[in-house]
Amino acid sequence: MATKKRKKEESHKDINIVVVGDVVISRKPPEEAFVKVLGELKSGTFSCCNCEVPLSNKGIPQFTKFETLHADPEMIQGYVHAGFKFVSLANNHALDYGPEALADTIDLLDAKGILYAGAGKNSQRAWAPLFFEEAGMRFAFLSFATEAFPGYGAQPKRPGIAVIRRDPLYGPTCVNPFDAELMKEKIKAAKKESDFVIVAFHWGLSQSRALTQSQLFLGRAAVNAGAGVVIGHHPHV
Repeated sequence: MATKKRKKEESHKDINIVVVGDVVISRKPPEEAFVKVLGELKSGTFSCCNCEVPLSNKGIPQFTKFETLHADPEMIQGYVHAGFKFVSLANNHALDYGPEALADTIDLLDAKGILYAGAGKNSQRAWAPLFFEEAGMRFAFLSFATEAFPGYGAQPKRPGIAVIRRDPLYGPTCVNPFDAELMKEKIKAAKKESDFVIVAFHWGLSQSRALTQSQLFLGRAAVNAGAGVVIGHHPHV
């Protein structure tokens, strides 16, 4: 018995996740975007980031949106060179150039072997967890956004992202209760099928270091539902 226990302990490995926030690469060559921190990015078991803009020249900019962003498809090489294993796609720029540009981005990520969560051809896919194996463990990754332009949320038959609606009119939590319950259900289900759950939120107030009520509520709800770590991005501070 002692021998078996010792072997089990020896097989255990520390998992180091390198987390990067919002990424927009728009320079040539894109491989040099992370040249000064490449060692840090590749120092862990794996790394991840938020792919903030569509990597596509297709589609048209969203009408009435103040700031619409995209990057040339060749910028994907920056993500590849940095070694990101997966990216979050639920953010406030994912559909700046419409469903066509989002689909183009997803196809590009698939072609380069970069995993993703938080967006898809319908709501079922957008809210679905990403599962992957690393260092003898099974991980689950989910991506949600509370900050998104109206209409960016995926629907049963429409592409988009996983949006958790936020508004003070929803009460003390400032979060739509249906969306919050759906989020918790997805995390609990992912926990049952994995050893460790990672949850990313595109949340908070841009340019502000103050936490919002919705951030506090959702972060705690995610952990209570089974998230091992919660990643936040969007404020740019």
